[in-house]
Amino acid sequence: MLVPLSNMKRDLEETAAHFEQLSAMMSGHLIFSAYRQSTRCQADISLSIEAIESSVERLRLAAAKLY
Repeated sequence: MLVPLSNMKRDLEETAAHFEQLSAMMSGHLIFSAYRQSTRCQADISLSIEAIESSVERLRLAAAKLY
């Protein structure tokens, strides 16, 4: 079964939007963790946020290439 490009594009954009929400929630967690957790844990959270934001960018680039 072939999936229309428009559906693939929509799915990529929706996934990117969900990842953006996750990144925002993780940013809030990072602020909270500044008072509760070690610096190493904060660094791990920061790296996760950067990875999520990188994924968002790649998903949006892929979606933009679809017609």
